[in-house]
Amino acid sequence: MSDLSNSLVAAAILVPLVCFALPGTAQAQAVWVEGEVFSEAREDVERQVIDRSPASGGRGLYGATLDGTGHAAAWEFDLPTGIDDAVVSFRYARLHWRDTMMPARFELELAGPGEPIRREIAFDDTGGWGQQAQHYSVLAAELGALPAGRWRLTLRSLAELNSVTVDGFLIAPAEVSIADEPLSSFARLTITHEGYVGLRSAGVVQQTDGGGLWAAAAAFDGRTPELTATLRGADGASHQLAPGQTTPAADGQPGAVRFALGELPDGKYELVLTSEHPAAQVATELTLAGQFLGSLDERIEALAAFAQARREEGGGQAAGYGADFEHIVELTRAARGELSGQAQEAGNPFRAALAEHEGAADSAPVLGRVRRALEQAEAARQRLEAGQEAYAGVAGELRRAFHSAADSRQHVYRMFVPNSYASAESVPLVLFLHGGGGDENYWPEMEDGRVLEILEQRGYMAIMPRWHRRTQEYWLQDMMQLINLVASQWSKVDEARIYITGISMGGGGTYGLAMEHPDFFAAAAPVSSGGRREQAERLRGLPVLIIHGEDDPVSSPDGARAMAARLDELDYPHELHMFPRQGHGYVPGEYLPLTLDWFDRYTRDAAR
Repeated sequence: MSDLSNSLVAAAILVPLVCFALPGTAQAQAVWVEGEVFSEAREDVERQVIDRSPASGGRGLYGATLDGTGHAAAWEFDLPTGIDDAVVSFRYARLHWRDTMMPARFELELAGPGEPIRREIAFDDTGGWGQQAQHYSVLAAELGALPAGRWRLTLRSLAELNSVTVDGFLIAPAEVSIADEPLSSFARLTITHEGYVGLRSAGVVQQTDGGGLWAAAAAFDGRTPELTATLRGADGASHQLAPGQTTPAADGQPGAVRFALGELPDGKYELVLTSEHPAAQVATELTLAGQFLGSLDERIEALAAFAQARREEGGGQAAGYGADFEHIVELTRAARGELSGQAQEAGNPFRAALAEHEGAADSAPVLGRVRRALEQAEAARQRLEAGQEAYAGVAGELRRAFHSAADSRQHVYRMFVPNSYASAESVPLVLFLHGGGGDENYWPEMEDGRVLEILEQRGYMAIMPRWHRRTQEYWLQDMMQLINLVASQWSKVDEARIYITGISMGGGGTYGLAMEHPDFFAAAAPVSSGGRREQAERLRGLPVLIIHGEDDPVSSPDGARAMAARLDELDYPHELHMFPRQGHGYVPGEYLPLTLDWFDRYTRDAAR
């Protein structure tokens, strides 16, 4: 047996912990280390730190930095005083998105003034990657006696598929710990060596009808925290919130306090939640939307009545845009429940894993979607009632829908019209296909609208549908119907400059649609998808830009190289761009300009 094997102790036990107070004692000997504040981590990935709102401080170590046998991350910290019975407690998130996945096995090594300590630990499935507080769990391992001094903790992967989002870890005596509960109830959280402060309400808050904010804090030494909360509006005015209803500490749960919001107007605010002991602060953005939500039902029903009336009348311009109104009514009704906290999270582990790898937004900006959709529909209604086109003179992003000519199912999409459309003689059009973890929101909401910014700069129109080639039987016909529909409604679309791109499943869809209609598109750009080498002849000389990350854990870069090699043999115009540090996700600042440069080189008449 090797020296390492001899030094490994049985796997640490994953236990439900409770926060233990030390009443009447001095400051607990605890050290909290944030996962993103590392001294060493793998660099050959697209990112090392990831934004995670429910993580302490809103960030954590990106899971892919630990993925793969031998990959490691290390943290250094000072232990002010020795601990006789130290325990390390990791707060982490991990998703088992395949049935065959096992707990992620690591060697934990602690090196410092005492003897080196090694443990084998295993991070189990928590149900998500950390986008929600409920995704996190705590793994504890006994360390024994730790002398005071400078220490280095290293996690080294012992297997493949070992992605773990590390929020951070606590080194403390056995009687001091962090726990799954109550931390899993905090939408925003800050942990320190003294304790933690958490906010249970975050994002969109309904301040009317007595709405408020629930917050809680706990100190490891048992003292009772006192919380203050301040809101700052866009006008710079500060509002000190008054504490109201409280709940006492019980069964491992800290005492909580509700701060009243009064009748503050709708809008974006900065909230600062502060505790002197533990010395910690949570700062986050809140949107108060009580007045908007109060009028939402009436606005939805007015649109529903308009759509129903136009369906009954039949024909006319309104009928041609009827699917848009139907979709927006359905969207806003569903969002009403979500914004009121009544909707439940739908679980699809495989899709959630793909969404993580593809770089989908961590959380849906539901309120913004609903506002824009309502404003779009109400403005379109006014134009139609005035005898105008529904979107006459409109630029920017639109939410739309159509009914499949093949099976009558409704399919939704978002589209983008650049401001240059009004003065241009013609504009190019790109069909964007999302991956298996995305939907129609994937492209327009990426990096707070970065894709749309680039399209605006370059003067490109875009259509971005929700689609799925495995569940949408007529997806090929549906996508061609959508392109032709948009081209018929927007007369300046240049039919010689229609392009297609997509990521992951959307990259496969790009190949599939291009092979089915090689003479229709001017060029194609599949991303993070190998395609089918044996079918490359079907492209019939269509120019293809292949983009792939060398560190892609979902779609092997070998597939992209094989397709490029086959296009070489066929002498078809193509380029292969491999990005050494990129994974499976889309990097808009690098990938999209490259793609549009490729598209600019080709028109359908000149392509072959």
